[in-house]
Amino acid sequence: MDGSLLTLTITPSQDSVVILGGNADLWTATAGYNQDLGIWVSGVDPARYPNGIVAWKESGGRSGTFSPNAAYVHAVVALKAGVTYTVALKWKANQPAGNASIYAGAGPLHDGTYSPTRLIADVLPPRDSVATTASNTQYQLTNSDGQSWVDMDPSRLALTITPTADTTAIISGNADLWTATAGYNQDLGISVDGAVVAWKESGGYAGTFSPNAAAVEAVYPLKAGTTYVIKLQWKTNKPAAGVGIYAGAGAGSPYSPTTLTVRLQAAGVSVARSTQQYRLSGSDGSTWSDIDTASLSIPVTITGSCVAIVTGNADLWTETAGYNQDLAITVDGVVVAWKESGGRSGTFSPNAALVQAVVTMTAGQTHTVALRWKMNVPSTAAIRAGAGPLAGQYSPTSLGVQLGC
Repeated sequence: MDGSLLTLTITPSQDSVVILGGNADLWTATAGYNQDLGIWVSGVDPARYPNGIVAWKESGGRSGTFSPNAAYVHAVVALKAGVTYTVALKWKANQPAGNASIYAGAGPLHDGTYSPTRLIADVLPPRDSVATTASNTQYQLTNSDGQSWVDMDPSRLALTITPTADTTAIISGNADLWTATAGYNQDLGISVDGAVVAWKESGGYAGTFSPNAAAVEAVYPLKAGTTYVIKLQWKTNKPAAGVGIYAGAGAGSPYSPTTLTVRLQAAGVSVARSTQQYRLSGSDGSTWSDIDTASLSIPVTITGSCVAIVTGNADLWTETAGYNQDLAITVDGVVVAWKESGGRSGTFSPNAALVQAVVTMTAGQTHTVALRWKMNVPSTAAIRAGAGPLAGQYSPTSLGVQLGC
């Protein structure tokens, strides 16, 4: 995608595990062409990872133009001590595109900058551990009643965790979700011992065969010596007799991987979370507004300078076709990352959006990390965050801070 700016070089001093994340606003100017985003790593097993692509996701363009998908692709890779690895973001169209074009980066903002495309490599410190599972199968769910969560794959998309000490689990689910029947959204949930602790909704109102590179994250406390079963589950947003929804994109096997990852981090994790539904109207298209200063803001004070990964996760949608939704993370009032969720292609079709950045926290200073949003153009119309509801609660909007020290 960009050999100078979107490439990383890693030489671990010991055998390590790295969590890789790619984050981009993907869209097309020509209806009918989806956008594929992949993470490439040099030196990996070609039998397991053809062409070096360790994970990829597909963003739908069949349902319309100029409607960015705040796409996220996630992978966990083992690294050998002393070996130098190159990590890069790569992309393509899902089919031969002739003279058609696909794009990464939305906007621009009033200062001329586009939404950042980002590649993050988080090499785990010895104190942390990670468990991950992925499947290249394409899954189909038919006849969902719109209420009951169903295991996506209880053998391949489930993890059993027994921590040896009290810890915090950062749980991530990543899937390409789509429908073959317009009007049915796809809900993706993370369950712990059968209880859904986080979920996101991918829109199907806007059209068919247009995957949403959906991400859902949860932060959950785990007790030492207790065994937990963590799974990916899914359903439709309403009763869907005779209708199918799907996970996994591509023309044939292997399909884009559906992934479940659990990272156990002993300390340095903060999260803010809300199950309210938020509404913003009358945006001027330029000014960022706090989503919720009480529930979606985190003060961070550290004793030594530290690098942190900050993550925002929200279901974004519009009531009025033609208006995109911009989601940003701010640190001390300054936007450090933002993404745009497309609304040109239709209404009531949530984008399970994720936005992520790496920032440096200064010792002895209290930093305020917050979620903000706006429309992409001036309008008296309204945009929303939070899908559902289920049992009186909307899909959670969350903000997380992971300290690397």
